Amino acid sequence: MAANPNRYNRTSEAYDFSLFEGKELVDKYTVHRKSKDLSIGTGKDADSEREQSKAQVYRIKKQRTRARTLRVVVSCFLLVVALGATGSIIFNQVRLTELTEEIDAAAQQLEESKSIYTQLQMRVNANLSLATVESYAKANLGMRKIDQSQLAFVELSKGDKGEVVQDNSGNNFFVNLWESIKNFLS
Repeated sequence: MAANPNRYNRTSEAYDFSLFEGKELVDKYTVHRKSKDLSIGTGKDADSEREQSKAQVYRIKKQRTRARTLRVVVSCFLLVVALGATGSIIFNQVRLTELTEEIDAAAQQLEESKSIYTQLQMRVNANLSLATVESYAKANLGMRKIDQSQLAFVELSKGDKGEVVQDNSGNNFFVNLWESIKNFLS
């Protein structure tokens, strides 16, 4: 049941005495890892080790500088792309708003034009009514309704008849032959 007996005794980190213990002395024969190669510090050749560590520090700094430069370039590129995309979105939204306003203005003008057309159509219909035309004809043109005195009858004699004469001189021989055969048989 009590798997960890110190579990109940640790109520605060203030009582962790391991934090106050002294550090162990480093043995002079410890293995140091400064690069991929392992070197054993024997105390001898300290100068060559320092030169190697300086060269390694220089190489590491140079690599870090390159990495930082690359990060800065990539960050700047991504920032430019993000700003370009944001600017493009904003520009498109502004253009969309302008076009919407233009469409609304054109629709409003269309409605006004339809209203004016309807008014003018009603005026034309009122001016072209039969009563208006009749009053204009009487007042301005001196016209009046038809009466019996204006009627004139024309009679045709029963013996008159009209005949259409066609010139057959322009027909060719076969057409004339056919016509003569038709006349003979009729």
